[in-house]
Amino acid sequence: MNTTDKTQRVNILKLFEYCLNDRENLKELLELLNERVEEFLASARMYLKAKDRFSIARVSHRLRNSLLMIEARGLLDFLDVIEHECQQLDSIVFLEKLLEDFEAEYRLVQADIQQQMKRLYA
Repeated sequence: MNTTDKTQRVNILKLFEYCLNDRENLKELLELLNERVEEFLASARMYLKAKDRFSIARVSHRLRNSLLMIEARGLLDFLDVIEHECQQLDSIVFLEKLLEDFEAEYRLVQADIQQQMKRLYA
Protein backbone atom coordinates (compact mmCIF):
# COMPACT_ATOMS: atom_id res chain seq x y z
CA MET A 1 0.00 0.00 0.00
CA ASN A 2 1.44 3.34 -1.03
CA THR A 3 1.38 5.67 1.99
CA THR A 4 2.40 8.71 -0.05
CA ASP A 5 -0.51 8.54 -2.49
CA LYS A 6 -1.87 12.10 -2.69
CA THR A 7 -5.31 10.87 -3.75
CA GLN A 8 -5.84 8.95 -0.52
CA ARG A 9 -8.26 10.58 1.89
CA VAL A 10 -7.22 8.18 4.63
CA ASN A 11 -4.40 5.80 5.54
CA ILE A 12 -5.27 2.66 7.49
CA LEU A 13 -1.80 1.11 7.24
CA LYS A 14 -0.56 2.41 10.62
CA LEU A 15 -3.78 1.31 12.27
CA PHE A 16 -3.34 -2.13 10.67
CA GLU A 17 0.19 -2.31 12.08
CA TYR A 18 -1.15 -1.19 15.47
CA CYS A 19 -3.54 -4.16 15.25
CA LEU A 20 -0.48 -6.39 14.73
CA ASN A 21 -1.63 -7.01 11.16
CA ASP A 22 -4.81 -8.69 12.42
CA ARG A 23 -7.51 -7.98 9.84
CA GLU A 24 -10.37 -8.80 12.22
CA ASN A 25 -9.13 -6.32 14.83
CA LEU A 26 -8.73 -3.69 12.11
CA LYS A 27 -12.25 -4.36 10.87
CA GLU A 28 -13.63 -4.00 14.42
CA LEU A 29 -11.80 -0.70 14.95
CA LEU A 30 -13.07 0.64 11.63
CA GLU A 31 -16.62 -0.36 12.56
CA LEU A 32 -16.19 1.46 15.87
CA LEU A 33 -14.92 4.50 13.99
CA ASN A 34 -17.99 4.41 11.76
CA GLU A 35 -20.23 4.28 14.84
CA ARG A 36 -18.41 7.28 16.32
CA VAL A 37 -18.83 9.31 13.14
CA GLU A 38 -22.54 8.42 12.98
CA GLU A 39 -22.94 9.41 16.65
CA PHE A 40 -21.11 12.67 15.98
CA LEU A 41 -23.38 13.52 13.05
CA ALA A 42 -26.55 12.65 14.97
CA SER A 43 -25.46 14.66 18.02
CA ALA A 44 -24.28 17.61 15.95
CA ARG A 45 -27.61 17.74 14.09
CA MET A 46 -29.51 17.65 17.37
CA TYR A 47 -27.37 20.44 18.82
CA LEU A 48 -27.71 22.38 15.58
CA LYS A 49 -31.50 22.35 15.93
CA ALA A 50 -31.08 23.62 19.49
CA LYS A 51 -28.59 26.25 18.22
CA ASP A 52 -26.08 24.94 20.78
CA ARG A 53 -22.73 25.82 19.19
CA PHE A 54 -20.72 24.85 22.27
CA SER A 55 -22.04 21.28 22.32
CA ILE A 56 -21.28 20.93 18.61
CA ALA A 57 -17.70 21.96 19.33
CA ARG A 58 -17.51 19.44 22.19
CA VAL A 59 -18.73 16.46 20.12
CA SER A 60 -16.49 17.58 17.27
CA HIS A 61 -13.46 17.56 19.52
CA ARG A 62 -14.29 14.07 20.82
CA LEU A 63 -14.14 12.66 17.29
CA ARG A 64 -10.67 14.04 16.58
CA ASN A 65 -8.57 11.16 18.00
CA SER A 66 -10.53 8.57 16.03
CA LEU A 67 -9.85 10.43 12.78
CA LEU A 68 -6.18 10.86 13.67
CA MET A 69 -5.85 7.06 13.86
CA ILE A 70 -6.69 6.76 10.17
CA GLU A 71 -4.98 9.98 9.10
CA ALA A 72 -8.21 11.43 7.69
CA ARG A 73 -6.72 14.88 7.03
CA GLY A 74 -9.73 16.25 5.14
CA LEU A 75 -12.14 15.31 7.91
CA LEU A 76 -9.77 16.73 10.51
CA ASP A 77 -9.71 19.99 8.56
CA PHE A 78 -13.50 20.04 8.67
CA LEU A 79 -13.40 19.56 12.45
CA ASP A 80 -10.98 22.49 12.75
CA VAL A 81 -13.35 24.76 10.82
CA ILE A 82 -16.42 23.47 12.68
CA GLU A 83 -14.77 24.11 16.05
CA HIS A 84 -13.68 27.58 14.92
CA GLU A 85 -17.16 28.45 13.65
CA CYS A 86 -18.68 27.29 16.92
CA GLN A 87 -16.81 30.15 18.58
CA GLN A 88 -18.49 32.69 16.28
CA LEU A 89 -21.88 34.30 16.71
CA ASP A 90 -24.50 33.65 14.02
CA SER A 91 -22.64 30.66 12.61
CA ILE A 92 -25.55 28.19 12.68
CA VAL A 93 -26.33 28.33 8.93
CA PHE A 94 -22.65 27.89 8.05
CA LEU A 95 -22.34 25.03 10.56
CA GLU A 96 -25.23 23.24 8.89
CA LYS A 97 -23.41 23.41 5.53
CA LEU A 98 -20.14 22.30 7.14
CA LEU A 99 -21.82 19.23 8.62
CA GLU A 100 -23.31 18.34 5.23
CA ASP A 101 -19.88 18.71 3.62
CA PHE A 102 -18.29 16.66 6.42
CA GLU A 103 -20.79 13.87 5.78
CA ALA A 104 -20.11 13.96 2.02
CA GLU A 105 -16.36 13.78 2.65
CA TYR A 106 -16.88 10.91 5.08
CA ARG A 107 -18.65 8.90 2.36
CA LEU A 108 -15.55 9.36 0.20
CA VAL A 109 -13.33 8.34 3.14
CA GLN A 110 -15.43 5.19 3.62
CA ALA A 111 -14.93 4.31 -0.05
CA ASP A 112 -11.17 4.85 0.33
CA ILE A 113 -11.13 2.63 3.44
CA GLN A 114 -12.93 -0.11 1.50
CA GLN A 115 -10.35 0.11 -1.31
CA GLN A 116 -7.48 -0.12 1.16
CA MET A 117 -9.14 -3.06 2.93
CA LYS A 118 -9.42 -4.90 -0.41
CA ARG A 119 -5.68 -4.38 -0.94
CA LEU A 120 -4.93 -5.74 2.55
CA TYR A 121 -7.00 -8.84 1.82
CA ALA A 122 -5.41 -9.38 -1.60
